[in-house]
Amino acid sequence: MEGFYRKEIKYALSQVDFLRLRKTLENYMEYDTFSGINGYKVRSLYFDSIDDRDLYDKLDGTMEKRKVRLRIYSYDAPTANLEYKCKSGSDSIKRKLKITRAEAQMMINCDYDFCCSMRSFGQNFTHAFIDRRLFAENHRRIPPDRL
Repeated sequence: MEGFYRKEIKYALSQVDFLRLRKTLENYMEYDTFSGINGYKVRSLYFDSIDDRDLYDKLDGTMEKRKVRLRIYSYDAPTANLEYKCKSGSDSIKRKLKITRAEAQMMINCDYDFCCSMRSFGQNFTHAFIDRRLFAENHRRIPPDRL
């Protein structure tokens, strides 16, 4: 399991300022391993409570927000990231755990039993699903070939 503590501050940039900033940053940063010549597509599936608590917290501008999601960076990646993000103002923590594509598909099918055999992080996800009443009605079904 990986954990990240960070501060997020977002800025609106004009197209010109964005291009200047990107050019400057290219001298100091490297592209990540998923990036190709045209970047990459991130695929995310968010899990929310039965009453869409996370969605409404975001829409209402609530200072305390949470997200639980599955994320992949490549259509043919053998693993997915199971992520939990908690944000308070500009401070946030993100925890992520690599799981197999088969385990990701189990979650899409609302089968969270495999989480119980994981170490504490996976068990905490299982408890979060139970506590937040995450059931099949909370997300649309995604065919296995689209994950």
